[in-house]
Amino acid sequence: MPQNDSETFRGYPIESLANSTSTRMNWPVDDRVLFLQHDARYQITKANMADCGADELYTKLRISARPEYYKRVVGWRVTSALVYLVTDKLRKSGLLVKKVGRDQITGAQVEIWRWPSFTRNWLVPGWTGNQDAPDDWDGELREDVLGRRASTPNPAGRGRGRHSNHHGGHARSHSQASGDIDGGCRVRAFVDNVAQANRGRPRARSMAASYDDQ
Repeated sequence: MPQNDSETFRGYPIESLANSTSTRMNWPVDDRVLFLQHDARYQITKANMADCGADELYTKLRISARPEYYKRVVGWRVTSALVYLVTDKLRKSGLLVKKVGRDQITGAQVEIWRWPSFTRNWLVPGWTGNQDAPDDWDGELREDVLGRRASTPNPAGRGRGRHSNHHGGHARSHSQASGDIDGGCRVRAFVDNVAQANRGRPRARSMAASYDDQ
């Protein structure tokens, strides 16, 4: 993987990234895995959530100590990649599950994208990017708060977290401790009266398919 220095990031000149929106980044596989883990940890589902946990991600990318201009330029590219993964990859592949709910404030009907419970497995150190649903996954979805940092599951309860599954109208849930809400992230609470919907099994996906920064 190309190293960063004061004038480049992953081998791309900072000025080129700043001045040319047509410059596309071919992210290394390790970065793609990191972005998937970050999306899953904060359950990012839309563009205005992409700043959740930004400082944590910058630390992992080793750019926290860089000047603000450097971080702004790289941060824009990172945000673009995070959103692209969610909207163009995970939604379209069927991995994220679309629900219908109502905005708690306006009462308007809204689309809610939910993460499957098994995506907590992605947070475990050493995860390589395999997005396949486990054979025993039965449609359970995560219920930890969108935009809140999820803790890394321990081996005994790996991937379960807090989730719900509806059988004959009865929901069962399990609790899992979560980290503190990221200070820079404000997620509007609108998950209310979530309607029942059929759950489709996410299609198997892997990190083999590459993508460019969008």
